[in-house]
Parts: sequence; structure tokens; C-alpha cells
Amino acid sequence: MSVMALRVGLILVLASPYCLAANETTLQLLGMFPDLLNPLWPNGYWCIPAARLAVDHVNNASILPQGYRLDLRVAISECSRIPAASAFIKKVVDLEPENLPVAILGPGCSDSTLQAASLNSQGDYNLLQVTYGATSPSLSNLQAFPFLYRTVSTNSALARTMALLVKTFGWSQVATFYENNVILRNTALNFHRWVSQLIPDGNIAFSSVLQDDSSVELAMEQLSNVNVRIIVVFASADTLREVLCQAGRREMIYPRYVWIFPEHYGGIASDKNEVHCSKSDLEKAAFGSLDIYYLTYSSEATTNTLVTGVHWEDFNSTYTQRLNEFYAAYIAIAGNTTERPATDYQFYRTTTYDAVVSIAMALNRTEQSLKAHNLSLKDFPTHQRFISEELQKNIKDVQFQGASGFIKFHESHIVFLPVLVTQGRLKEDGNFSFSGVGFQEFTAANPDNDNITVNHDALVWKLDPPSDSFKFEDSPPNIILAAFVLLVAALGFLLNTFSLLVNFIYRDAPSIKATSPGLNVFIFSGNYSILLFIVIYSAIYLNPQYSDTHYGTLCNMLPWTITIGYSLVIGTIAGKCFRIYVIFKQTRKIMSKGRYITFLLKDIGLILALLLIIAVDVILIVVWNAHEPLVKETRIIQEEDSAVELRVVSCQPSGTDFQYLVGVIVLFKVLISTLVTIFACQIRTIKTKEFNDAGPSFTFLLVNAVVFTMVGLVLLALFVSNLSPSFSFAPYAVATFGPLIAVIASIVILFIYKHRGLFEKGEDGRRVFLSTLSTRGVPKPVAAGTQPSLATRSSVISGSPQAPDSVISFSNLEGKEAQLYS
Repeated sequence: MSVMALRVGLILVLASPYCLAANETTLQLLGMFPDLLNPLWPNGYWCIPAARLAVDHVNNASILPQGYRLDLRVAISECSRIPAASAFIKKVVDLEPENLPVAILGPGCSDSTLQAASLNSQGDYNLLQVTYGATSPSLSNLQAFPFLYRTVSTNSALARTMALLVKTFGWSQVATFYENNVILRNTALNFHRWVSQLIPDGNIAFSSVLQDDSSVELAMEQLSNVNVRIIVVFASADTLREVLCQAGRREMIYPRYVWIFPEHYGGIASDKNEVHCSKSDLEKAAFGSLDIYYLTYSSEATTNTLVTGVHWEDFNSTYTQRLNEFYAAYIAIAGNTTERPATDYQFYRTTTYDAVVSIAMALNRTEQSLKAHNLSLKDFPTHQRFISEELQKNIKDVQFQGASGFIKFHESHIVFLPVLVTQGRLKEDGNFSFSGVGFQEFTAANPDNDNITVNHDALVWKLDPPSDSFKFEDSPPNIILAAFVLLVAALGFLLNTFSLLVNFIYRDAPSIKATSPGLNVFIFSGNYSILLFIVIYSAIYLNPQYSDTHYGTLCNMLPWTITIGYSLVIGTIAGKCFRIYVIFKQTRKIMSKGRYITFLLKDIGLILALLLIIAVDVILIVVWNAHEPLVKETRIIQEEDSAVELRVVSCQPSGTDFQYLVGVIVLFKVLISTLVTIFACQIRTIKTKEFNDAGPSFTFLLVNAVVFTMVGLVLLALFVSNLSPSFSFAPYAVATFGPLIAVIASIVILFIYKHRGLFEKGEDGRRVFLSTLSTRGVPKPVAAGTQPSLATRSSVISGSPQAPDSVISFSNLEGKEAQLYS
């Protein structure tokens, strides 16, 4: 069944005609209601039965002049301007004068009320219009809407109450979230104005516009870095649900934060598809929050008899019966079982009821005033404008005991309703609910009441409300840790420099020459790059007061130094292992290929391959810096039940795709390490230890596996927002210890171990330097079917082929060659 057919069917069921007495005149009342199927604001569901009940009570109580009865025409105006305009045109503009309604009830939503009120005044119809639910401050313009009255207070008045509540608890600075629509935005701006007017030193420390779930997430992220703890939210039920769910996930809840919202909690806690977290998580986030809303039935209303002659309890029970009948008709026409809307919108049933009664009483008073002009309400079709003006004058003097309390219109054409302040808490039975903790009474005679009655014993925090700001302390750097890191880094620098000098000065010594001294320079360079990473990281750790620009520049130097440093070290080791593998395991195949393959196995060939690896690193880091550069970011962290918040400054990516780039860089390093592992496995059986780095390479890779694991942990620690203050030093510790271990390991395992063969004892007990290679030249040609000598293969490894007639002392190696090929 179509939505339109469903609406028409419901209207026919609910607007059945009365059986009129012979001499009775029917006065038509146009009732404009929100969409019956609107899940966000289903006032139509609750308000139509209340309006129907009010019409019945008015007719039965003889509130109207004798000989008149009131009839209700139902029109669906939805909650937007175009449907409201369409409903007004069909039910007012297109009708003949004798069929015009004497007054308009509604609409309920502010946007549709704004449209209907504009058409009413601009079209010179000047019909009396009383709305039961439109609370927008923009409708308070009496020059634009002189015939509009409201049985509810405005959002501006509610915003004033919220500002007074902030003042009552001694808070001076707050943050606000509001959705980007006219009503909620104006309400938030009114709240801002009241805060500045009512609170000394009142300050809106942070404000954010909510448009969708992503904007809620961004607003929460920004809020976490602002020194404010009191947040007021002006949003629809669905958006408020998302805000509280986000707050729960981020632990931005009581006692660290206090959330205030003018939306009854039950409306957001109902089980709907829009709920973004479980009910228990929502209750956790709402604990300690303040829910402020108009009380549409006061104790005065529930203990007195209404002007219609019924007691409030009778009204409530009869209304419930009518509501059930309405729901049964709804299901019968819709043809399915539709979930009933949230019960929190029932408070509009009383304002709807009172709106109908106020119109009826204005009609009664107008009938009396028209006698002075020899007119009556029966003359409405021919004197519509004059009688409408009389109605507008007379409704100002209407006052009665209504379902929502004592009704009297203020000069601003609104009824001031009392405000109830509730707070989320657990009841004695363990269930979560909002309980009343405060109350503010308004009357038409005293609309500017600044006193809020607060029951401090009922508050979660009793007499000690949370502070409106955090007590911040900058997270102090661990000086002892930083000093230790820099001391070890200095030791690594000295060891690396010592090994570099030995590598250069004794480059012709056999034990050094066998390690490819030309390639070792790149390993030492990689160590220097890694040590530079440690120095830069220590600088920003010890001095977080750098400007954002300088801090960000240093942050973006970190991936350059650490990435290229590791590539230089691991890439060089991979090249050396590859050369050993080819020469000692693939000799016949390689040497027969000619000088081109031989060239690739020399230092210059491996250096070109290493530069290619560095080029890949450069491309990846350039893309990272261009897409999502690292920036200075301040995070707020706090231990549970601590009154002090710590500010921790760190390098953070400026976007959300950084993890993919980091993943590619890490995988690239893992690939190179895997190649080293493969080549090391292949050459592990070679007994020529002077050239075989399989053992040291395995050991170094094991250390690097630990290092990469630690780097992964630091990445995780850096991007976890709720890091405990007790471990605020952890990112720095892990990020520096890992590279330090890698540098020291590369020097000790790959070089210091080999340097022990540089010296041996002479006959006189002195350490003498081994004889170095005396000549260099071109390797001898290899005859077909013969195996090249180990001296020839060693010359290829060192990158310096021997001359054909060179005389070199390799007798101690020839025996190992025989064992190798036995």
C-alpha cells in the first residue's frame, strides 16, 4: 500500500463526522500534523488522538457557545515547508469562504509551522493559528507572524535555562555541538548568547557543526584536544545517539566529561536500526549526563480538574485508549506490524490538547465580543478577517487549567512551561534511567526566572560538580632515559666510526679485503643515518616546544633517516650474500657467461642495485610526505580517577591512509631481509669463512626481526589515543632502542668479529699486520672444463681481479678449496 493511501485511510478513520443536533453550527478546525510515518519526529502518531480527544471534551463540556460544535479536519503537513505549503493551499486557499476553518491547529514541526504561518499572514487570511510543538526561536517574530500562538516554550527559553544550569554548577566554559539546520543552529547560537550574558567570564571554548557520522567523529577528535569538559549538544535523536556512542568508545564520559542535551534520553535509547552501539554502551556514555526538557504535565495539572471537567488521570487513561484505537487502525490499514514510535514524544499530547482547548475558549470569548458588532461566529464566512482579528485579541486573555499545567499566553504568544533537569544514573534495581535532579518554574508573569531548584543529594556528584576544565600538565620527558639513549648512540657512533676507519686504513688486509670494504662503507653510512634518526627523535622528545613548522619538519625527517638507513644496511648485506652465493654455488654457470655477469658481481654492480633499492624508498617517502605529512599533535591522556590530564606532543599523520604507506615500506624491508635469508641458507655450508657471512647474517637478521617487531609496537603506541600517562615515554623508548640495537648488532656481528683476524702474534710477541696484496690485475682466463682457483674467486669478491702473474700467499686457502670441491 502506498504512503498516500495509508495517510488518506487514517484521516478517514480519525475524522469521522459527528451526529449534529438540528440547530447546531459546526466550526471547522484545521489540524496540521507531522508525517505519521516519520521515524525521527513521529508527533503525528501521538498528537492526532490527543486533538481528537480535546475536540470531544470541548463539545461535551459546553466550552463553546451554545449551538456550536467543533470539528477537526486532519491534514498531513510533514516536517518540511513544501508539504506544509501544499496542505495549506488545499485546506485553506482552494476553499470557498463558507468552508474556511475558523482556526488552525499546528503544525507540529518548526519548518512546516514557519511555512504555514507565512502563507497565513501574507495571504491576508489572518486565521488564528496555535501550534503545539514548534519551538524554533525564529517563530517569535510577532511582526512576521502576528496570528501565531504556541502552547510550548521556545528553544531560546530552553537555551536560557541550560545557560543558567551551567552557571548554577559554577561552570564558565563549555563546548557545543549542533546540527546544521536552522532550528538547532539558532538554538545553539541563543545558548552562546545567554552564556555570555548570564555567566561572568562565560566562554564557548569549542563549537562544532555536525552534518554526518564522519563529522561527529572529527568533532570528537578535535574535542579531545581542547581543555573543556562540559559539552552541550543540540541535535536530533539519531545524531545524539552517534555522539554518545563515540563518547563511550573514546572514554570521554563521566567523570571526565559531562554531556548536556535538550532531548529526552528515551528517544535516543530506543532499539532502532540507527543505533550505532549497544544499549549498554549507550547507557555507559549517558551516565552522569544531564537531560533537560520541558515538563508538559506539572504536579499542579495532575492533581486538579481540567477546564474541560475531567481529571488528569481520566484524561490520561482515555487518551491511552484512543491511542490504542489509533494504532489498531494504523496496523489494519498498513497491513503489517509496525513498531510504535518512542514514548518520549507523548509529552506533546498535553500541549496538543491544550492548544485545542485554548482555541475553543477564544471562540467562546469572541462570540461574546462580536455581539457588540451585531455579529456572531456564524458570520465567519462573510466577515472572516474581522472575526479572525477578534479571535487573536481574545486568545491573549485566555487562561485555564490545562493538561500541561496552567495555561496563559505571554505577550510573546507562548506558554512558559516548567523545565525539568534529569541525570542519567543506575537505579537501585540495577536498571539505568534518568531521574529528576532539578526544576525551573516559569509563568507568564515571571518569564525571566533565574532560579533553578537543584536537589544536590540526587546528583551523581552530590555537592562537588566536576570542573569545567582539566588540570593540565605537560608530560615531562624522561631525562634519564633520553640521556641513556644518547649515550648509547654516542657509543654506537664511536664504534661505527672506528670500524669505518679500520675498514679504510686496512682495506688491503686479507681479513678486511674479504669483507668487501667498498661495500662496507654503505653499511656504515646506513648506521649513521639510523643514528641521525635517534638524535632527531631525541630532540623533539626533549623539546616539544618547537613551533608547529619546525616540529613538523623534524617529524618528516624521521621516516627518511630510518628507512634509508635500514635499506643501506640490509641492502648491502643482501648484495654481499648474493655475490658469495653466485661465485661459490653457481661458478661454472656464471663464469661462462662472460665479463658482463662478472661486472655485475663487482662492487660497482652491487652499488647500482643498492641505489635502485634506495630509489624505491625515496619514491615511497615522497608520496607519504606529499599525501599525508607528519605534523605536530597534542594528545590528552589521563589515568583512571586522576584529576590531572597530561598533554603529550608527538608526530602524527595528517590523514588516515598512512598505514598503507607504512605497510608498503615495511613489506619492502621484509622482502630484502627474506632475500638475505635465502642467500645465507644457500651459502651456509661454504667452509671459506673469510668470505662466508652466512652465520653473521643470520644473527643480524634475528636481531632485526626483533627490531621490526619493536618498530611495529611503537607505531601502535603512537596511534593509540588512550595511552596511559605511566607509559607516555614508551613510543620514544621503543623507537630508539630498536634502531640502537640494530646499529650495535651490525657493528659487532659483522665487523668487530671479523677484525679479530686482522692481527696475530709474532715471534717477538708483538701484533704484526698481515701481509697485504702486493699487486692487482686482471683474472687469468679459465680453461674449459677446469675450476677457477679460489684466489681468482676471491678477487671477484673483493672487486679487484688479480693479474695473471701475480704472486700472492694463498697457500692456506688452497687446502680449503680442495675440501670444498672434494
